[in-house]
Amino acid sequence: MSSTAATKKRKSDASSSAASKKAKLAAAANNAVQADAVDNILSNATNFELPENTSATRDTILKLAEYARSLEEEIDSMKPKEKAASQIIEEASKLARVACSGIKKQMTVRRTTFTI
Repeated sequence: MSSTAATKKRKSDASSSAASKKAKLAAAANNAVQADAVDNILSNATNFELPENTSATRDTILKLAEYARSLEEEIDSMKPKEKAASQIIEEASKLARVACSGIKKQMTVRRTTFTI
């Protein structure tokens, strides 16, 4: 095996990851603005007034709806994936085998010879 083959690295797809990072940062900034709008509305709930301009009112409602949807999607992404009973049994038996193997490795007697 040549030394160049051992040190050759795979090219990363930096352009797509950079674009996704930018999109996530923009979404996070947008969510922060919308969260501030929710805080302002709730802190002044008794005196809060909608804008007189219908397009501004529509824009406010649309932004709040988008924020609610983004929160729903965030919650959905955090839910654990459903697994079949056979998958759970298989993973449990694999974990048991790994644990037993680790214990056996730790319990092996190591004989050392001392020379004086």
